[in-house]
Amino acid sequence: MSGAELQPDAEPVAPEAKERAASTRRVVLIGLLILAILSAGLGVVWQRTGLWNPSWGSPERVAVCPSSPLRPANPQETKVNVYNATDRIGKATATAEALKERGFRVGSVTNAELPDDVREGAGVILAGPDSLDRALALQRQVPKVAIKLQPERTDGAVDLVLGDTFRGLIRPDRVNMAPGVPRCEAALFGG
Repeated sequence: MSGAELQPDAEPVAPEAKERAASTRRVVLIGLLILAILSAGLGVVWQRTGLWNPSWGSPERVAVCPSSPLRPANPQETKVNVYNATDRIGKATATAEALKERGFRVGSVTNAELPDDVREGAGVILAGPDSLDRALALQRQVPKVAIKLQPERTDGAVDLVLGDTFRGLIRPDRVNMAPGVPRCEAALFGG
C-alpha cells in the first residue's frame, strides 16, 4: 500500500504553494539571523559603555564620595604607595620620606604614568571605597590633590601619584585632621 492509498481525499500540493512556503521559511530564517546579530551587537555596545552588567545576582560595587563629614584615619593606620608621574627624579622618594616622618606607612615608591591633563596638576590620590578615611588623612597632607575612587579596590592602601605642580606636603603645623568631606573627582581618567 502506498501513502496515496491511505489518504484518498488528500489533494496534491501545487508547486507554487511549495515555493511560497520555502520562500517564507527563508525570509523568517534571515529575519531571525539579522535580529540575533543586532541583539549581540547591541549587547556588546551596552556592556562596553557600562549600560549593561551581565553579572546577574552580584550587585556592582559603587564608589561614592561621601557628602557628610568623615573622620580622617590615623597616619599609622594608613599605608601609602607613592608614585612619581613627572620627569623630576626623586620626587616620589622625597615625598615618601616626608610621609614616613609624619607617621604614614609607606609601601611602593616608584614611577607611574598619568594622562597629560592630570599630570599637569598636583596629582591624584587613588583609593577604594573602604579606605576613604585613609585617603582623607593623606589628602589633608597634600595641597590641591583630589581623590579618585576605584570601586573594585579592596587592598586598603591608598596611592599618591604626584603631578607636575606638586611642590611638597603642607607644613605639619597647618595640617587639619578634623572631620571633613573628602574632595573627590568623579572621572579623572579611564573609568
